[in-house]
Amino acid sequence: MHARTILAGLLFLVAASAAAEPQTWQFLYTGFYNVLTGQFEPKHILAGEFTGEDLNDDLVIDSGELQTMIVYGEQNYKGCQGEESPYHTCGVGPFYFGPGNDLSFSLGEESHDRMRLQGGGHEIDTGDRDWSYTLVNGVEKPCRYYRWTLKTALQVSLVPEPGGWAMLAGGLGVLAAVGAVTKRRHGPG
Repeated sequence: MHARTILAGLLFLVAASAAAEPQTWQFLYTGFYNVLTGQFEPKHILAGEFTGEDLNDDLVIDSGELQTMIVYGEQNYKGCQGEESPYHTCGVGPFYFGPGNDLSFSLGEESHDRMRLQGGGHEIDTGDRDWSYTLVNGVEKPCRYYRWTLKTALQVSLVPEPGGWAMLAGGLGVLAAVGAVTKRRHGPG
């Protein structure tokens, strides 16, 4: 009985220490309506990852708690904020990740000339659209344009940190040791 109490305490400490650090999640949206072709594409993917820390313990990661945001394996959109100029904007707008793997965000980047006549960019607004465009004489011309539909599916998974694997191995070691002690005390099964 005493070993079980110690084990429960150790597992609680491991869980508490893991929750107090930044964590990384990967996400995958599949199935979009291609506006340019007029067809639903069930295999089209929007993938990325983000890192955040629930600083106020409300079980939600919001824009202020977001540390990195990478989409399509490209740059860190959270990291490019603050590097804007009159001719280049980049960053993450509203962001929400909460219970039930509810994820929504807005991000984008645009570069253009002084008059905003030539250039290009891309924007993603979950639940609405993912598109890239060029600026030609000040008019946005889409070169990639996908819309969310009721068939668009989302998968989110936590990326285990190397320290998390070490804690898991340690926890399994403790379980094995407790099992061995219990078996010696009570004899073979």
